[in-house]
Amino acid sequence: MLLTGVLTHAVQGYFIESLLYNLPDTTFEYATYRQTVLELLAKLWNDIREGRHENWVEVNGLKWLWRGGQSWTPQEAADFAYAGWNYVKSG
Repeated sequence: MLLTGVLTHAVQGYFIESLLYNLPDTTFEYATYRQTVLELLAKLWNDIREGRHENWVEVNGLKWLWRGGQSWTPQEAADFAYAGWNYVKSG
């Protein structure tokens, strides 16, 4: 489980980069860094929760993000987005 704003385990940087790679460019266009980060994390969480993540790819564009034996899961991504949003929102 998650602690307040903290993950119970490390999340690979390449995984986070790949998650962000799959979001539309417009998600990065808010007025402040804080607002942009909150919107990115909310978009990640909502897309995963609503099933819009199935065809996401790694940032290299060569492999599916969720297929082929990767060690990460959609639940791990949702947990990261949830904890990150709460952490930024509380700060």
